[in-house]
Amino acid sequence: LARANALRLRLGNARFARADWRGAWPAGTFDLIVANPPYINPRDPHLRAAGVRREPRGALAASERGLRDLRLIAMGARRRLRPGGRLLLEHGAEQADAARRIMTRAGFGRARTLRDGRGLPRACMARV
Repeated sequence: LARANALRLRLGNARFARADWRGAWPAGTFDLIVANPPYINPRDPHLRAAGVRREPRGALAASERGLRDLRLIAMGARRRLRPGGRLLLEHGAEQADAARRIMTRAGFGRARTLRDGRGLPRACMARV
C-alpha cells in the first residue's frame, strides 16, 4: 500500500522495505522509518470488541503493556537511521509519555508526540 501511494504521489526518491523488527532488519540505512506495530495491552477490554475479535491477536497486542514492540523497533531503528534520520511510531492514545521515554532511552533526541485528526496523541516522532 505504501509503495502504491508513493507511485500515485510520484515520489521517486522513496525506497520501501518490509522487515521483522524481532529479527533481521534490511541492509542499509534510512532517512525515515515508519511503523504501526502492535501496541495494545493484551489485557485491554477493547480486544474483545466485535470489530477486532477476528483480527490476529499478534497484529494488535504486544506484551509489556503494549510497549514491547515499540521498544524493539526503537532500538533497531536507531542503528539503521542515518544522522538526522527520523523514526515515526504509531501508539495508543494513552502511551504518548511512554513512547517518548522509549525513544529517548534508545538514543533519539527531540522526541515529540503527534496528534491524529481527532486531536488524540497517536504517534511519536524522534530524530537521531
